Amino acid sequence: MIDIPLYLRTYRSFIVLFEEALKKHYDINDNLYEDYIGVLFDREGSIDNFNYRFHGGGCEVIQNNIVCDYDFIPYDEVLKYQYTIWNLYTFIDTYFNIQIDESDLKKEIEALVEIGQIKKLVIDNKVYDTYFL
Repeated sequence: MIDIPLYLRTYRSFIVLFEEALKKHYDINDNLYEDYIGVLFDREGSIDNFNYRFHGGGCEVIQNNIVCDYDFIPYDEVLKYQYTIWNLYTFIDTYFNIQIDESDLKKEIEALVEIGQIKKLVIDNKVYDTYFL
């Protein structure tokens, strides 16, 4: 059984810990994604044992060989992080050190989309294989 709720909670918590480290180090109280990347801090660097690289509308964060790649394109006040199956698969593999089948993970995520527990990114009526966290 693939424990999707556990994996998504852990994925989100990892992102929040990284954000908190950046905000604390640079004394940021606002949304760090709007005005600070490349201005107050570099697009690539290290902070509190997190190595990070901002790319387009996303960020790859590595800490203790755990790889967390996510997008942060603002959608609304609640849905601010997005991920692909590959992003989540890589995080699960490196964080939990377990092997799951990527196609099984996609089936589980899509089943949660079908019942409305997970939303997919839709822009101009085009549905993307990107999910909200």
